[in-house]
Amino acid sequence: MTKEAEDLGMQALKIREKIQGNTHSFTLTSMDNLAWTLRLQGRHHEACILMNRCAQLSTETLGIDHPITRPHLWALTILENKDECSTCFRRKEFKEAFGKDCHENRG
Repeated sequence: MTKEAEDLGMQALKIREKIQGNTHSFTLTSMDNLAWTLRLQGRHHEACILMNRCAQLSTETLGIDHPITRPHLWALTILENKDECSTCFRRKEFKEAFGKDCHENRG
């Protein structure tokens, strides 16, 4: 079932990127959903790369306080806190949005 979800998620993302562009909020949401699907398949590194891209695009185009950006930053941090990502997204942006360091809850 997750392979089918991945295929549908990839299709949705490609269509949204083509029609709405890669910085539209619906496109970013599709990107976020696909990243979680990849994570559920155990493809943590790929999920983190995609979520990192999503968080960066969202922050750059919509701003850090936008209601679409904050969940993407939070989701990326959840992946990173599970040591599934090799690099952290901009700690400054996370701290600005949530008032704490993204690695504060590790342990």
